[in-house]
Amino acid sequence: MHNVLRTPALSAVRSAPRLTLWVTLWMALAVIALAAHALPRDANGWTVFTPSADTRLIYVSSSEGSNATAQWYAPTNAVIGGDPFNPTGAVKAYATLSSAFLLARNGYPDWVLLKRGDTFYESLSLRDGRTNDARFVYGAYGGATNRPVLKVGSRSALSGIAGIEYAAVVSLDFYAHTRDPNSPEYTGGEGSTLLSILNIHYSGTNIVALLVEDCLLRFGVTDLIVQNFGTCSDVVIRRNVLVDSYSTNSHSQGMYAHHAPLVLEENVFDHCGWLVQGNGDNKQGLGGATMFNHDTYFSTCSDVLFRNNIFLRSSSINNKWTANEGYGCSTNLAMIDNLYVDGEIGISIGGNTMGPLRFAGISILSNVFYDIGLSRPTGRTLGWGIELIEWDGGVVGDNLLLHNTNTLVNNVYGINLTGSGSRNVRVRDNVLHGLRAATGIMATDASSNQCIAFSGNKVQFPGLDARLARTYTALSAISFEDSTYYTDRASGTWFYVTGTDRPFAYWQTSLPERSAVAHKLTFPAADRTIESYMASIGETPTREAFIAAVRAQSKMNWRPELCAHAINEYFREGFRSLDVATTDLPGAMAGQPYNAALAAVNASGDVYWTMHAGALPGGLSLGSNGVISGTAHAVAVVTTSSFTVLAHDAVNVDPKTLSIVVIPEPGVLLGVGVVCLRRRRS
Repeated sequence: MHNVLRTPALSAVRSAPRLTLWVTLWMALAVIALAAHALPRDANGWTVFTPSADTRLIYVSSSEGSNATAQWYAPTNAVIGGDPFNPTGAVKAYATLSSAFLLARNGYPDWVLLKRGDTFYESLSLRDGRTNDARFVYGAYGGATNRPVLKVGSRSALSGIAGIEYAAVVSLDFYAHTRDPNSPEYTGGEGSTLLSILNIHYSGTNIVALLVEDCLLRFGVTDLIVQNFGTCSDVVIRRNVLVDSYSTNSHSQGMYAHHAPLVLEENVFDHCGWLVQGNGDNKQGLGGATMFNHDTYFSTCSDVLFRNNIFLRSSSINNKWTANEGYGCSTNLAMIDNLYVDGEIGISIGGNTMGPLRFAGISILSNVFYDIGLSRPTGRTLGWGIELIEWDGGVVGDNLLLHNTNTLVNNVYGINLTGSGSRNVRVRDNVLHGLRAATGIMATDASSNQCIAFSGNKVQFPGLDARLARTYTALSAISFEDSTYYTDRASGTWFYVTGTDRPFAYWQTSLPERSAVAHKLTFPAADRTIESYMASIGETPTREAFIAAVRAQSKMNWRPELCAHAINEYFREGFRSLDVATTDLPGAMAGQPYNAALAAVNASGDVYWTMHAGALPGGLSLGSNGVISGTAHAVAVVTTSSFTVLAHDAVNVDPKTLSIVVIPEPGVLLGVGVVCLRRRRS
């Protein structure tokens, strides 16, 4: 019986599709629960609102309104027409929000709509709707391109500890104008959170069915907070732009959440947590960047989905996650198809209070990390991709970690697994490329680690003096499989294993990762950049133009080509290369003919196959055409043979470790059963 290439850790997480399936299913069930009350959307993805029969439509215009002559409207009023956001007649608007909110009822599906292009020096008043389909709507009306602006200065635009239920905040511009140094109304750094949604457990209030869509939030101390101490459900934050938050005397985030299940999708976060570059000492004066400020900071949250967002130039971490209440206190977190550019760190799931297995059911899938560390916001020299600390089940898969270019940034890694204990974690099929002064993969084992596997990763640093992997301890619970490695670093120093530089041969045979391959992969377009993407869509090919363009996203100026998915696909196309598509093989019956064909995708030209490590079951052979055939030799008991095949095309190779289970012939099984039965009776 063959039993090669198997370690205890690898055996436990060997069934990659099964582990991925369970984590993805867990995430999908949570998304279904979160979206249980989702409102309908139009063909362009925008939420569709329908007034109720008793809705009061209350219009407000600082340029045309009059509190003396204004009135509210029923949806059936002829002046409104078919779309309350674009009334066909001349509505009589209020001049001030304070007057409008005297008519807006709490617990009713009333709409307060501000005229696009107008400016208000007021804040919103807190109101609840009635049900999911009968929400209170804070929104905008008219045909102008610009959102209505609420200049709130150092105040909050909407805040309170009373929670909020059945409400939507859409198409508004929340602007802390006195905190913007480029504003003629600038007075200094004093400020507040722009939108602060929280409840208190003893007050009996909830955060339920809240939608924030198509809003611009700028220059808050923190732009948005959702903080739950009671009941929180069905919170969706989508297609907003959150930028330029900073503080001169406290921490600052683009968004902060605590105990809040929610969906965050298709938003743009840029330059959050800082006004000016720090000098490495974490001083907050003048709005300096510190290690405590981030694009998003989610504390002890569960059932959260980040999907198709763009995270740019965070003060420190683009997505920071903490779990400070012990074992399993933060569960079911998914980050899928997001774009991360600059900042110091892409994703960190860990940190703060330490302890094993705090984060359960994590998915980090199909994201792109580009030039992390470029602008050195805090003044430090960090460029870290993904940090995994103390997980209980999770997958990091199909991500691209690309292109560190700042020559001053020399503390760089792609993926780092560390902490006091994780289990059932798979890091698979990621591409690490162009990370200068880097270590591609870092792994530190811990006594409580269980079943952690790195598999199918492509760690490629051509033209760079970058190390491929670094381990600080013996890896009893961490295994590696099917990786493809290359660097132009000196051949004896590709890997750093427990204190010593080692060549590829040592890593392959002594770690062991016998299925690994040392090969310089050729990708279709590994040199793609943000600048080249801008050129491909007919825009000015500069980083500055890209940032300006994504910050300008709005319902009235929505460009799908400037969304994370489209940009990520551009990079993914540049890195699609030969991959073995076969993940499982059928079992073989001893003495019976066997035939199974291997499959590969993304090949350059014809594909041929060879054995790389291990051995097929006796009697079977691999043809160069990828067909495994023959007649398996007789076995007395069910056996499993593990082996690694290599797919070859014109330029690349790809390893894949597979298994075939061989079952004894029926007569042998029957004979074994009879013997066992006789022994039991005797």
